[in-house]
Amino acid sequence: MLCILCGQEHMSYHDMLKECQSENWLPVLVMRINDKTILPMFENERFAARFIKRNLPKKWTTGVIAITPQDAERMNEKGWEAIKFTFPRKVKNIVKFDVEVIECNDVIVQRA
Repeated sequence: MLCILCGQEHMSYHDMLKECQSENWLPVLVMRINDKTILPMFENERFAARFIKRNLPKKWTTGVIAITPQDAERMNEKGWEAIKFTFPRKVKNIVKFDVEVIECNDVIVQRA
């Protein structure tokens, strides 16, 4: 499964590559709904890219990363709920987007 990396306007794609890969951490996009932290997940890069285009400001720096089972366990321990999107629907009017940081074993960033 894939999730969206997001540097908002604070990090460039180069910064994400340099800092995140060398320090093994990721700024991932989450949604806040009723005090819940929800991680949008996608089965392919095309759905993730379309979701980004429909929901996030164009100025935000984004990428896509595959989540390992160990990464998923860390997110689960934080109490995050993962939701698999099978269609890149528009949700920006009903949720608040935010960025959370997770530590990972291996970080390989792809541009979305």
